Amino acid sequence: MQKQIEKIELLLENCEIITVEGKHIGDLQIENIVYSINRMACNYIAERFLCQSFSMSIHRDSALNTKIEFTLGEVDEERNPIQRIHDHKDIVSVHIHFSNGIEKHIYVKWDGESEYENKYQDTHINNFGDLFIVVDKDKKVKDIFNLDEIEDADRMSYIWNIYS
Repeated sequence: MQKQIEKIELLLENCEIITVEGKHIGDLQIENIVYSINRMACNYIAERFLCQSFSMSIHRDSALNTKIEFTLGEVDEERNPIQRIHDHKDIVSVHIHFSNGIEKHIYVKWDGESEYENKYQDTHINNFGDLFIVVDKDKKVKDIFNLDEIEDADRMSYIWNIYS
């Protein structure tokens, strides 16, 4: 059975969660995943997946979900999630929910110089409001996505129709 993505939750440094429904996800690449097991305090064993490269495109309609959610619950404030991701470079991990009930939690590569902003994260919002994200030590948005193509209305309409 083919796995379909139900939703992806982007977990941010401030414990905020941005949920992207599967229908709003375009290109998605999570590459060079490293698996590790660590023994922590009180004999707690932690399994962890860390990707060296993450890229994703998010359709502009995802901005319609303006509620703010944190790992401890929701708050009575609103924001544009696409603008939030673009303005603050702080994606910590990606939680993928598949339609068959399987979930995968994968951390992204983080530059350790700042605990609040990841210099490996790069974003671009095209003229139509779609968001393009890359978290990679060596690559930026322009290296993964063709900037001329993502600014072309006909091309983007075609691309989003493929994913819907």
